[in-house]
Amino acid sequence: MANKSLFKSTPKGRLVPPTDAVNSAGGVAYAQPAEEALAQLAVTGCFGDTYYATAEAQLQDVLSLAAQVRPDFLAKLAVYSREKGLMKDMPAMLMACLAARMKTANPIGQSEVSALFERAFPRAINNGKMIRNFVQIIRSGVTGRKSLGSLPKRLIADWLMKQTHPSELIFQSTGADPSMGDVIKMVWGGKIPKIEVDPMYSATLAYLAGNKYQRDHLPEPLVQLEDLRKVVDKGLDRRAIDTSSLPDVPMLWLTQLPLTTVMWKGLALRCSWNELRQNLSAFSQHGVFDDKQIVSMLEKKMRDRARIEKAKVFPYQIMTTYLALTGGVERYNKTRDDSQIPKAILSALQDALDIAVENVPTIPGRVFVCVDVSGSMTSATITGSRKGATSVVKAVDVAGLIAAAVVKKNPEAVIITVDTEARVSHFNERDSVITIGRSINRSGGGTNLSAALDLIHYKFGAGGVDSVIFVSDYESWMDSTSQSYSGNLLYGTAMARSWETVRHNNPKARMVCIDLVPNRTHQMPTGRSARPEVLNIGGFSDTVFEVMARFLAGDKTSATKLVDALEL
Repeated sequence: MANKSLFKSTPKGRLVPPTDAVNSAGGVAYAQPAEEALAQLAVTGCFGDTYYATAEAQLQDVLSLAAQVRPDFLAKLAVYSREKGLMKDMPAMLMACLAARMKTANPIGQSEVSALFERAFPRAINNGKMIRNFVQIIRSGVTGRKSLGSLPKRLIADWLMKQTHPSELIFQSTGADPSMGDVIKMVWGGKIPKIEVDPMYSATLAYLAGNKYQRDHLPEPLVQLEDLRKVVDKGLDRRAIDTSSLPDVPMLWLTQLPLTTVMWKGLALRCSWNELRQNLSAFSQHGVFDDKQIVSMLEKKMRDRARIEKAKVFPYQIMTTYLALTGGVERYNKTRDDSQIPKAILSALQDALDIAVENVPTIPGRVFVCVDVSGSMTSATITGSRKGATSVVKAVDVAGLIAAAVVKKNPEAVIITVDTEARVSHFNERDSVITIGRSINRSGGGTNLSAALDLIHYKFGAGGVDSVIFVSDYESWMDSTSQSYSGNLLYGTAMARSWETVRHNNPKARMVCIDLVPNRTHQMPTGRSARPEVLNIGGFSDTVFEVMARFLAGDKTSATKLVDALEL
């Protein structure tokens, strides 16, 4: 008789591919091919310390993977990361890697890579912040070159000259290290071009670069700013300045000055929707909310559907603001009594979040949303820990946001939380997105992702399963020993086997696995072994909802196919 421990019968369903890697938590896993791994990093990596990986490790992963993929894929991925993933650091990093390829490619390949770089640059590096990010990364030398080079300089100069009015350039020039003035000097070597047909634009370039300029040629907002600074520097009575004459310059330029309460109120009333959201704490500290009439006006502004849509605000950004103002995840299920933000403003923020997720599509059939609430999800911030830039938002908060957004449009959906074990989470679909997110239990135990699929199979499988959505970091390890034969790579992951059990009774079922953090392994087969009914995607932008809905409705797609489909 053959050894039964070696030749144990497999569960019903397809043969599960053997695993080929071990994840950061020590569990068996599937290694992602270079293109898939880099695509995931491109929409999740923020170069901050996460639960399992340091910022330095992320950087090395990106550099290593970028060297393994084709230049055309790298160019498309930079654009995808910016346009679809809404990332800031990663597109600049990928373009810097592509710029380094222009030096290392053979003479024939250099022209091809340069052409790719030139086509991708305007889309991946599409505003002042992205310009400064790209220059900062190049100057650091981490990608293999420290100088901009002639082509990047020309493309940056083109961007600078294509701002149709000095005011556009002014509003793109907030930030330092490098400042926009530093960039201007690097591009033109300190010799600012004189534009005969537009002396105002030349004067603005000179002003930003710290060069000599003709005051008569400066745009009126910069003249007003300089006059305001003189008043402040000389200690004159600022109350005499009419708030309606505050210069139309980036808000940060003004908030760094010692403004009066009246001026702060004027700024609050005229600022954009995003500026209002980003400066609520500052407005509170400077007495803006002491005026009930202004509070009422700002509350209406915060709820204004047209303004929200125009701002193209990302739901995650609204949630980040709300959590920052109410105490963050440490006090997530408590009421913060010491908050200086009026309750009307906080309620308006919740309404704004509900409006922002209204474009989440309806998913046909019976939907299950599995939320990983294990220790790594509840401990690490979603953007990683970085001095001076650590978010209050944890990975589990974003998972809760995705789950809440799905159930708001699909009231019959079932939320299952999973850590050491799986359980059904109860909620009221009429509640706000924030409230539904709060109702999700955050226990922070070990990670046993297959338990969620087992629960679906045994408790709901007979009634039919159409769609399963997993939101996790996929560092499952507890089921490696209990169901993977003591970690033997031969038998695949427990999650992959449990999925085959679910599909045996529900052959048309599909699953989407949303990975919120930068990883190079997964619990479901990837690459050539990938299941056609399983979609592994990374990130948490609005694009995720669109791609997810299309796939669950029958579309055949993948993260790398989405990137390849882009036209440069």
